[in-house]
Amino acid sequence: MNDAELDRMLDTWQAPAPGLAMRERVRAAIVRERRIRLTGTLSYAPSWSRLRWLIAMGVAFAALTVATGQSVDSSAGSRIAQALSEFWGHLADAFQAHRVAALSNQIRESDLQVFIDGRPASALTFRHSTVFDLQVPGDGVYSITFWPKPLSGWTRTGQIRETYIEFEAGAHHVVITGNRRLLISDSPVLVRHR
Repeated sequence: MNDAELDRMLDTWQAPAPGLAMRERVRAAIVRERRIRLTGTLSYAPSWSRLRWLIAMGVAFAALTVATGQSVDSSAGSRIAQALSEFWGHLADAFQAHRVAALSNQIRESDLQVFIDGRPASALTFRHSTVFDLQVPGDGVYSITFWPKPLSGWTRTGQIRETYIEFEAGAHHVVITGNRRLLISDSPVLVRHR
């Protein structure tokens, strides 16, 4: 069979129609994409069901802590309380990691302008899922992230405010502006010189 015969055979072949489930998934994706384009944002806020679940977990954790503190065998109670405390800490850290990753994705997809000491500068460079690099002329590279808790080796020097990020990179004042409101408008900015 040569190319011409193969082309004729393929031209006569009728592809089957896509299934109903596939058409529904494509329609849902198109509607979601249009909503994102129209509003300019994608909400990463937790739904009420998730929030209720977190509140219920907090109440259960508090009740178990009180109950174990009143138990007769205090060593067993303290181990249970410690395990529950660690579990709750890991759950809170996972929630914060999700929020920081969502904020970082929003920053990556935003049309940002960087100003160092009032002068336009090169754009942020995406380095890691929640870390960006900023080249400061004459001073090197600074990494920035947005964790609410202190991180070893990082210095909190600024904060996100509505549509801009403002912080200090060494002796330089940095302002990064965007064209829309950022997800977590009160998040701290942590900086590390590399």
